[in-house]
Amino acid sequence: MKRRIYFLLILSLFVLSCSKETISPDDSLTAPSNLTLAQIDLESIQLNWQDNSSAEEGFRIDRKIGENNWEENYQILAENTATFIDSNLTIFDYYYYRVKAFIDNDYSDYIESGINFLNLDSLSAPTNLVLEQINLESIQLTWQDNSSAEEGFRIDRKIGENEWEENYQILAENTTTFIDSELITIDNYSYRIRAFADGEYSDYTEANIDFFYDDVSYIYNPLIGVQINLYPFIPFEYQVALKDSNGNNVQRVYDVWFKFISKPEGTNINNLLYNTTDSISAQTVDGIATVTLYGGNESGTASLKIYTYNSNNIEISIVQSNIIVHSLAPETIELSIGGIDSGENLGNGNWGIEVSAYIEDILCNPVEYGTAVYFSLPDNPEWASIEAAAYTGNENANGDSLVGIAFTSLIYDGTHINDTLIIQAETGWCIETEEFTMPLQFPVLDAAVSPHNLYWIENNPSYPDSLIATFMISLLDGQNNPIDNQQLFFLCDLGVPIDMGTDDDNNPFTENTGIVPNQHGQVNKDWIFYKYECPPPVGNEPGMITGTMIVWIPGTSTEIEIPITLIRYPEE
Repeated sequence: MKRRIYFLLILSLFVLSCSKETISPDDSLTAPSNLTLAQIDLESIQLNWQDNSSAEEGFRIDRKIGENNWEENYQILAENTATFIDSNLTIFDYYYYRVKAFIDNDYSDYIESGINFLNLDSLSAPTNLVLEQINLESIQLTWQDNSSAEEGFRIDRKIGENEWEENYQILAENTTTFIDSELITIDNYSYRIRAFADGEYSDYTEANIDFFYDDVSYIYNPLIGVQINLYPFIPFEYQVALKDSNGNNVQRVYDVWFKFISKPEGTNINNLLYNTTDSISAQTVDGIATVTLYGGNESGTASLKIYTYNSNNIEISIVQSNIIVHSLAPETIELSIGGIDSGENLGNGNWGIEVSAYIEDILCNPVEYGTAVYFSLPDNPEWASIEAAAYTGNENANGDSLVGIAFTSLIYDGTHINDTLIIQAETGWCIETEEFTMPLQFPVLDAAVSPHNLYWIENNPSYPDSLIATFMISLLDGQNNPIDNQQLFFLCDLGVPIDMGTDDDNNPFTENTGIVPNQHGQVNKDWIFYKYECPPPVGNEPGMITGTMIVWIPGTSTEIEIPITLIRYPEE
């Protein structure tokens, strides 16, 4: 037994004496630090480190390429060395190096690092793709550019189990970072990136990240259950807070919608007039959304719905139901009349159009339903009449009833289209007078040209180089009333006008109807055409070209086309 113990002791001493990697008892033999590797060209890697020993004989470097074994003592360097260039490299792969100081057979600990040695002129895949959520709506991508010949990078994105969004971003060459912002979906985001040049692509590098923020759990409003009074002169600021599951205000910006389920006429949000089917949105600031409530002229009660949607598109809402609204008297009137093609054919040349009066209180709210309005024509023209009595909320010609608006009917003789008329509306509190031009109703254009054809005989001096054609236009409304003082626009692809227009602008391309006495609804336009505009004859065949005069009523789709032909005959 003693012999066996003695043999094991001798064996242990022998093994220890053969070990090369012992730690020196000399405190000055300290491992190097801060080993950095850099590819400096297509065949060299430079190593730099910090020498932490004062008594070393030198440094030993081991190297490993890819999955191969370590090449121990690949380089032995002199004392105080802190750099080494590994050159004449031909293999593009990961290179690993470890460096240690030594004295005789004593060695410090290793320091180790690796680098991907690349063919920089190739289209190499980017590496080291790192994803980081940098705020409540953004993910930052960073990667290593391993190519020098790329035109740029293409990024694909995938959210959760959805399909890849291919070519989600296309970035310029040498780019190594991208921020994907305005993200609203809480989920796992995957990105893959590759370099490209001349229609070729490198391999992808891919990574994913769980994108997260505190989502909305409920809407908090301390006024729920409390009566709110809306007074005419006092706007009411209304606020709600969006809370997460921990009861904290959510910091991410959300849209919050406010919608009246029921309300008296004129009651509104932010001084904007909406029906109960419409909503107004406000964005949160530090989790709080704010709007202003206004009462109308009609008193009553209102119910307000407040709602938003969380990241899963689930509606979260509350209802404020006990809002008491008070009213005000009329303050302003805004008049308007029907326009072109809006009239009703009443026969005998008469047209009926709609007149409306929009009435607001001092806070710009529409007045209450049933407010009486009286319409009149102060000049009492023989060619027009108006239905005097109306009230807000009555129905218009289409059967619509609009808050704060009173409708009535105006009848006028069609021969007075483009004439002006003064209309007045009043309530017991305010009055408004305004001048309007009677609109054209269902216009019809008719046209003729004289002569239809203009011709020249080649080399015959008795035919001048230019000839004139007269375009004769008549304008009627839908009941065949001739319409005076209506501007018409003329445009032809041949020739030019030869006189200034009869309208106030003296535009040669415009004319007004009914300027010539006893020619109601009519206008003539002279146009000059030139021989050179017509192609010359070929042999016995005359040269011929047809132009088109277009006449239309500005501001309408009503127009008419009149052809005119230019002819050049061969010599007689």
